[in-house]
Amino acid sequence: MDYTGFGKDGKHNYKRDYKINRSLTNEERQRQLSKLDRASAEPQDWLSVIKINSTYLELVDRWYTIKGAAAWEGGLILSAGLTSFIAFFRLAIEKNEASMWMFFLFVGAVSCFFVRVGYRGMRFDICRMTHYPIRINRQSRRVYVSRPGDAVLDVSWDDLFFLRAEE
Repeated sequence: MDYTGFGKDGKHNYKRDYKINRSLTNEERQRQLSKLDRASAEPQDWLSVIKINSTYLELVDRWYTIKGAAAWEGGLILSAGLTSFIAFFRLAIEKNEASMWMFFLFVGAVSCFFVRVGYRGMRFDICRMTHYPIRINRQSRRVYVSRPGDAVLDVSWDDLFFLRAEE
């Protein structure tokens, strides 16, 4: 799943991944869409339009389709870690042998790893907005982009550089 640019931590840093005022690559220049030319393909909204009226078009962000996946997967991993910890703890109490307690300590260490990974996955997705809207205002010719953990970006329509999606 592509979470590039979704957060401020580690590899998910949009300020690092999407530099402002950087040099364009040759590939980006070749894929540029001119604002003056009519598009040759039909638009594909992929359920991305939230609201449309005579003033603006509001879209969901690029992460909308995968939102919730990290919480779901993190919950499964966390549950597996806790379940195995509890199951082997009960087994160690029943058997009450030194070898069983040693095995329980090993399983407990592995379970702690799974609990930590599951918690981090859930924390990455939970307690965040369900989507980060992008509003394109036709009358003021402005684009407003909500960004995770940051202020709303307000850009003039004329200053944007549009690219065709990779195929």
